[in-house]
Amino acid sequence: MPQRVQDLTDLSTFGTDGSIGLYLTRPIRGVRVVLEHVARRWLTSPGEHPADPTMILDLMTYINNDPSDSDLRKLPARLDFQAARVQFVKRCKSTVRFVNNVLTVKGDIDIIGAGEFPLVVKIQDARLVASFGVIR
Repeated sequence: MPQRVQDLTDLSTFGTDGSIGLYLTRPIRGVRVVLEHVARRWLTSPGEHPADPTMILDLMTYINNDPSDSDLRKLPARLDFQAARVQFVKRCKSTVRFVNNVLTVKGDIDIIGAGEFPLVVKIQDARLVASFGVIR
């Protein structure tokens, strides 16, 4: 297991345009690995990751959905909990906006040994797009 965030490597789950998919030819490293792991936790359906039953948050369920005010108030704490379970994440402070049928989730993610980086996931018109604080 890597000792420093700079030593992390993985393959991207997101295209260069932020769309979700599996891009086996697109290696990523460092902070980008941590941010993508957080995004994966935010987008993984319950039961899809049998090795970790705590992965119970799926932002994909908000596609073509009209979340209640109660759901939206609870969402930041759930996002922060999921982010904090990723290696090298010190803490996350999330905000959620739902305006004109567009759900925007922003996490300010404090990564040990690297600083704070934003992760934004936007769901609009039955499409999900993620943007990361760094592209590597």
